[in-house]
Amino acid sequence: MKRQVVTLVATFMLSVLSAHILFAAEAHRYAAVFSDGAMLEGNQLHRWNDRQSVPTLEGVSLIDPGNPVRWLRDRRLREKAYQYFAASFVEFVGGDRLPGKVVGTGFETAGGTASCLLVDTEGAFAHPGGTGRKYFRVLPSKVQRIVWRRAKIQALTPGFAYLRSGRLVEFRRLRWGQGFISLLLKDGVKEFSFAELDEIHPFTDDPWEIYYNELAVLSPGLDGLLFRIETVDGLVATASRPRFHAASFQSLQERERYSRIRASLEGQLKNFDRNNMVSLAKIDELEKKVGEELKSRAGKPGGSEKVRLPNKAGSVPSDLDRRHQRRLETYDRLTANLEKSRLQQLEKLSEEERKAQLDAFRKDRLGQRKQIVRQHGEAASRARERRLQQEKRRVYSRRVLSSEQINRFYQAASGARLIAAVDGYNNWLGAMERVRERAEMLREERGTPDTWQHMVQPAWSLDPIWTPFNRIHSCSFFRPEELQLSRLYPAAFKERHYLAKSAGWRVDRNSRNAFLSSANRGYGWGYSVHAYNELHFELGPLVTSFRSRLGLDSQVGDGGCVVGRVFLGSMEGEPLYQSPFLVGSYQAVDTGRLVLPLQPAGSRRLILQADTAHAEDISAVDPFDIRDMVDWLEPMLELDRNRLSEVVRGRVHLNVPVWRDWNPMFGPGATREWKAVLESRGEESFFSGLELRGAPLFLSRKLQPMAGRRWLEVDMGKAGSLLPDPSILTVRIDGKELEPAALPRRQPWQAGSIPLLYDLGINNESPATVEISQKPGRQLVCWRRLAIANRPSAVYELSTLLEASGGRDLKLTRAIAQVVRSSRLGFEEKKAALQLYQRGAEINYSVAIPPGESKLVGRKDLWKATASHNNTEPSTGPLHALDKNPSSRWTSRFSQQPGMWFTIELPGPTFLGGIRLMTPGSNDHPDGYEIYASMDGVRWSGVLAKGAGTSPLTAISFAPVEGRFLRIVQTGRKSLWWSINEIEVLQPATVDVVSSILLGENWRGTDGDLNLLKKLSTLQSVYFSGQSPNSADARLALRQGLGAVAFKENRRLPSISGPVCEFKVTNKTKKTIKLIWVGMTAQDVPRPDLVPGQSWVCRSYVGHRWEARVDGRRVGFYVVEPGFDWDVQNE
Repeated sequence: MKRQVVTLVATFMLSVLSAHILFAAEAHRYAAVFSDGAMLEGNQLHRWNDRQSVPTLEGVSLIDPGNPVRWLRDRRLREKAYQYFAASFVEFVGGDRLPGKVVGTGFETAGGTASCLLVDTEGAFAHPGGTGRKYFRVLPSKVQRIVWRRAKIQALTPGFAYLRSGRLVEFRRLRWGQGFISLLLKDGVKEFSFAELDEIHPFTDDPWEIYYNELAVLSPGLDGLLFRIETVDGLVATASRPRFHAASFQSLQERERYSRIRASLEGQLKNFDRNNMVSLAKIDELEKKVGEELKSRAGKPGGSEKVRLPNKAGSVPSDLDRRHQRRLETYDRLTANLEKSRLQQLEKLSEEERKAQLDAFRKDRLGQRKQIVRQHGEAASRARERRLQQEKRRVYSRRVLSSEQINRFYQAASGARLIAAVDGYNNWLGAMERVRERAEMLREERGTPDTWQHMVQPAWSLDPIWTPFNRIHSCSFFRPEELQLSRLYPAAFKERHYLAKSAGWRVDRNSRNAFLSSANRGYGWGYSVHAYNELHFELGPLVTSFRSRLGLDSQVGDGGCVVGRVFLGSMEGEPLYQSPFLVGSYQAVDTGRLVLPLQPAGSRRLILQADTAHAEDISAVDPFDIRDMVDWLEPMLELDRNRLSEVVRGRVHLNVPVWRDWNPMFGPGATREWKAVLESRGEESFFSGLELRGAPLFLSRKLQPMAGRRWLEVDMGKAGSLLPDPSILTVRIDGKELEPAALPRRQPWQAGSIPLLYDLGINNESPATVEISQKPGRQLVCWRRLAIANRPSAVYELSTLLEASGGRDLKLTRAIAQVVRSSRLGFEEKKAALQLYQRGAEINYSVAIPPGESKLVGRKDLWKATASHNNTEPSTGPLHALDKNPSSRWTSRFSQQPGMWFTIELPGPTFLGGIRLMTPGSNDHPDGYEIYASMDGVRWSGVLAKGAGTSPLTAISFAPVEGRFLRIVQTGRKSLWWSINEIEVLQPATVDVVSSILLGENWRGTDGDLNLLKKLSTLQSVYFSGQSPNSADARLALRQGLGAVAFKENRRLPSISGPVCEFKVTNKTKKTIKLIWVGMTAQDVPRPDLVPGQSWVCRSYVGHRWEARVDGRRVGFYVVEPGFDWDVQNE
């Protein structure tokens, strides 16, 4: 017995080791399995860089309608996928997961129910290269589990909350609050803050109802494929092709880097002809020399041996044939050994049973062998076609030497050099072919799998989710009428074991958290259990059939012995399917398509049973159940497509996010077509698009009495348009038709559309009914926002302010926009600032540096840092300058040299006023520095500040500038390293108030207009520049009236340097104008002349000052500002 146990353990260990070695030897990065069961492996994955492209693996389409891919896996990420566990996450019905922590709740109206939960993902899944998203909004109705801190894996128990104290709380209902949850317990209502909770498992709707609603959002017409992505960061998201988007590169910086690589490759191709001629001339010279040596050696006439051109398309198919033959030989030897082992295991069975088992085993092995042969044929065909295409594109063919020529050449003294020259030439040609292929790919800016960025928007998310493609380890595809069984949570679960521990069940992973595999191949999804085991699933009324494969997991090797059964309803009758004895992990059986008829009672239950088979007198199998680890492989339910289409069609209008609190109805005879529309509102996002014909749409909602005025905001209109369309909309309150407010002007810095605004008045006595109707038409209309608000949106408040200041159509700069949006200024102060701006004053101009205050932009752990030196060292890398620990530091590990840099990336754009570099206890401060800012990390501002560092603190201030990236460039030279223990970002203290006014070259106000400055309580400085249109008496009176304000006179002010900005200047005079840039010291810097009607696009910086002159006289003045062009007009 002792020897038998030792043998069992040894066999088990060898099986595990062999499986690990097998996986380690896999050479291809990607593995894909198609609907017909064929597997394709390869490294060449292309055309997944935008939402319209068709991805291919080794030239084979992955979304071919006739045979789409079933799943795709990146093998390089396997180990990361096995090891990662999210500490906090939100889990949704269906198994999707969003890593992150629920930190808040969104409400449309105060005191109402929660419209969304706010999930902090710590900067992950945001738009690449864009503003970091602080929170993701998810729908509470889709959530089945929320984990703030995962102490241990908890089974799903709806109606229970797990507290950090270890206490388990059962509840009947819950209500979300800001930072807390109210739970209805048996003894009353109790509130728990998020900080008190480990997990909570809310009650959910029927999972089938949720799936139908999910289809109504993802695929209203049931067209195309659904797919699910899983990343090494713990994200699991189900989406559809219509709600998918992609980008080729993460950022402009990455795009430019690849552009430089492309330029380098194209430079190599430009030199191809010259290098090719040189190489061929060298070979020809060696040919002649070898011919002469052979002639003198033989002592008789003879010509030189010519190098023959190839007469076939390379040797790749023959190499494939040899590898294929070796694979088949290995497979046949394994089959023979397995058959011997199987005979020993079945020797106690009757001859008839033994024959049946062997026939099933041989049939399965033969089927796998045929699949290998088929896959080889397809691979060889693709390789030949690819080689032929390469030969067609190739300008010069490779040189090929026969074995006879090689033997003959070796007889000459220079023969080895000739052979080496030919080999080198062929290798160089191959390298140039790869250069040409990569240059073509980069020329189209398609990127690579390591640069692609994919975006999905699942039905449970109100925001798009981005992830780098090289973080996605698995992607599975399925049709809407197909449902992966692993998306359903078992309704019941039973298990019993003799020696094995209670194992439960696992989704898509085995007990070691590895991907499911059996019979020497991997699978995309399924359940892993330990026999004896039962999984029970409640079936929806539209389910028509079930199919799965079944096998022992690869980790058990040749051990284990089980039987699988499938029941419908109960286990009292005959099973729908029963497998043969499964001994070892080298066989996986297919249940085939099992029809699931309706039960008399209406409800149906699918039962998957994995039963130990040790009572069947099968010998040579371990007598215990330790290795009876069973995988239900790629189980799939099929739904009635026609009935499903009817169900989904009737739910689409109930799942439009902005209609959530409204009652939608369609008029008799209305026909509607729904589409997911991708639009950019600051960032790309998907909206519900409706093409309505025949009859109108009606939306209604009852408003309860409330003190105070309310407004209705409606953002809807033609797909792709930033302007709402009030002509197709009618709004009534209690039967009275309302007119929308006039649409305000869009400012250059505003992103997204402007909603229609309807004044609903005050109803503080009785409920009021709001009704909205949309006229039918042939255009696709997007509904983006529909909300009741207690105050108009900021864009309308700005419009009111502009009207009051007499400039309704005034175009605002970012500086004045920051002021009018300020919460620290009153209406009259904002109005005065706008009137001054309208008359040509520059708001918040300052030559001196304004005071700054330390202000962290968001959470400091969301900042990113990179450096020119020591960018990845764990103990002293850049992040140690951001860890709030003054004892740790980033250090260059190199003596200070000019050009070293350190860059901070903030979560989003902000106004910057300075930084502090702390180096306590050392002299590793920068010997010299220059400061730059950028919005995208690619285009940088001019020098904002420069100077010499000091210890223990280098404090740097500069004029306010908006940016997301801040770079410190070291300009000095000394032997000490450059270090930063901690870094702080300063934001100008007065950026949203009027601290300074410049009455300069554009000022055209009257003496009376100077009194507007007296209304600005925050004013600190007034600058005059150039010739003033105001009288000396008026200016003196202003000085006396603003005694505490500093006044500064300047003949001409210099430029200040902000982010890079392009502008267009057009000469609309009748004379040639001279353009002058006012330099950083107010000097003239001539630029190109412009003849009448000519335009010029100039790359400059925000804050740079320009003049236009004719015959030495100034006829135009311009300050660079984003969104503003310069037209030089006739005087």
